[in-house]
Amino acid sequence: MVSNIYRNGELYAAGVQGDRWTDPEPGIAWSTGQVFRFSAGEDLMAGDGRSATDEHGRPHFADWGYPGEELTTIELEARESGKHYVQAVYGNALNSINTGITAANKWVTVEYADSGAPAGAGLVTMPHRSSWGDWGDSSLLPVSLTAGVRYRIRISDYYNMSYFEHFSIYNGAGGMGGPVNRANIAEVKVLPPSLHCYAVESEYVDTGNRSQHSQPQCYLPAL
Repeated sequence: MVSNIYRNGELYAAGVQGDRWTDPEPGIAWSTGQVFRFSAGEDLMAGDGRSATDEHGRPHFADWGYPGEELTTIELEARESGKHYVQAVYGNALNSINTGITAANKWVTVEYADSGAPAGAGLVTMPHRSSWGDWGDSSLLPVSLTAGVRYRIRISDYYNMSYFEHFSIYNGAGGMGGPVNRANIAEVKVLPPSLHCYAVESEYVDTGNRSQHSQPQCYLPAL
């Protein structure tokens, strides 16, 4: 197997042999102390006033994401200037992991707390997981923040594959019964500029088959 390693979306190491690789840059380790975390029912609130449920191993807003629904965090004050990354912790077992029809897509807006004006916005995606108790991280939304400035995060509806007429004959969720673009939302995280995210694209030499990029795994320099 030959792999290409991508760091923060750019090719970082090409033609890596085998199934193990270590970043030559020293001091890379996961550190939660630099991460802002907003938990369902505590500092992440639902616009309809619902409470979080404790099913599937952790508090979360269940089956969230109908059109018009919104989640909002309390205010955060950026500790450093630069590109930060917003990410949701979610559950989604509406369909099997080898399909994408009900992978949830939601629109994230990071706004200035004092004025409500947008500082950045974009899409996050929450693909299917193996079960409802299998919690995962959404894709990352990059947004530039300024140290000392206060912000707020809102998550609102978007559309996914199930909205397309092409999938109306599908027999599972999101098909014949109409569009489904929901997930269980447990947490929203804001990761700092020092984050490094890695994804792998592999080619199997014996068959020539090339895999898609793996889900990014993200790490922070150790404190």
